[in-house]
Amino acid sequence: ATCSDRVRNRERTTARSADRRADAKLGGVVDIGAGLGIFSILVALQFPGVRVLAYEADPEVVNDIVQSLKR
Repeated sequence: ATCSDRVRNRERTTARSADRRADAKLGGVVDIGAGLGIFSILVALQFPGVRVLAYEADPEVVNDIVQSLKR
């Protein structure tokens, strides 16, 4: 492996370790005014062990989110 390959591998390992540490420290996220839930989805994908609560006051938007999650 070349020097640049070793550096890339080290960066990937460090990023994964940082994600796991953040995941362990981050107990949960509350998204107030979630809209379509994009922020909540991104957090849930990045930190799978974190509980994400998304609150949206508009019932029509909530219904759209629920329907999207069913797909």
